[in-house]
Amino acid sequence: MPQGILRHRLLNALLIFMLIGVTAPAAHAGIVGTDTLLHEQSVDDERQRLTAMLENMLERDDVQAALVERGVSPDDAAERIASLSEQELQAFGAQMDELPAGAGTVTILLVIILLILILR
Repeated sequence: MPQGILRHRLLNALLIFMLIGVTAPAAHAGIVGTDTLLHEQSVDDERQRLTAMLENMLERDDVQAALVERGVSPDDAAERIASLSEQELQAFGAQMDELPAGAGTVTILLVIILLILILR
């Protein structure tokens, strides 16, 4: 066998072994527990609930008028509500839970303005 063909076959075999050895590592997936999934789902649900509550408050004409009187644009307030962190939303939820049922517009405005001031 000519030496050129032998060298060519040896080079091909070497390249094949190198390619086999350089393969990508296998992906390893861990098991996610039910409690972790439930916690994440409850956090997402709570965020959606509180954000919807704040957005519903901002849609009220009396709330928008009071915000404008205090120099706060309803659009700015909506943007800031959308950018609240999880901790800020939880703090807001705790404050809303402490308010008496049927709390007036003034109380709602104070909470919204407090949130806006915190975000500045």
